[in-house]
Amino acid sequence: MAAQGISTIGLESRSEWEASVGYVTEGTIAVQCLVDLAAGRPALEFVVGTTGRPAFSWPERSLLVHTTPEFSTAIDGLEEVRSVKCGNVIADRLEEEFGLVFILGPGLFALPTQDDQLRCFRNAAEHLSDGGHFLVEVPSSLSAWIENGKCWTIEVSPDRVVFLVKRTDLVAQRIAQCYVEMRDGETPKVRSMIRRYASPAEMDLMAQMAGLQLVRRWGGWEGHEFTKASGTVISVYEKQ
Repeated sequence: MAAQGISTIGLESRSEWEASVGYVTEGTIAVQCLVDLAAGRPALEFVVGTTGRPAFSWPERSLLVHTTPEFSTAIDGLEEVRSVKCGNVIADRLEEEFGLVFILGPGLFALPTQDDQLRCFRNAAEHLSDGGHFLVEVPSSLSAWIENGKCWTIEVSPDRVVFLVKRTDLVAQRIAQCYVEMRDGETPKVRSMIRRYASPAEMDLMAQMAGLQLVRRWGGWEGHEFTKASGTVISVYEKQ
């Protein structure tokens, strides 16, 4: 099913994302799920740069990009882009209404406070037409993702190693993390960030305060049930 169009708020180019993190997830199943939810209506993605998907594989290639100033010149990976606007995911309002708004990966958790995350829910609701959906994909707060002192290997090759290290503050619900890239003969590169995680129940309350109602929840894009063993939680909220 082809969508009428997709807009994005917050954009990194594919090349910049690959250079900084080391991989891009295409997410074919995820994209199809989003296309089905959009049901032919325009869709809006918040913070596309946090995952590298699905802007690069959305079926409709006519994109309106609403991006932050620091990324306004870093869109070489999206040759199909027709126009670029600068904005803020929690404050700015586009003129259009959308049948689907979505935020994937660690995008919601990249907002550093509970108030900012609530404002994101409210901004999503304001962009939705009646009966439209806001889909949120985040790492599960019950998973190993929040464990203190964790280290993951992202890539190992003959001349390049990329890994991720984390420290967790359980009281503040914050994770400090760094991607570290090392190449033979080069100075190591470090890309650090702070994440503020929330439980599914907390997100449901944010949604309720924004005028949205939970209608679906999955433990992955295959649509299986969300359990304590799930690494991902995908929630779909409907504008009443």
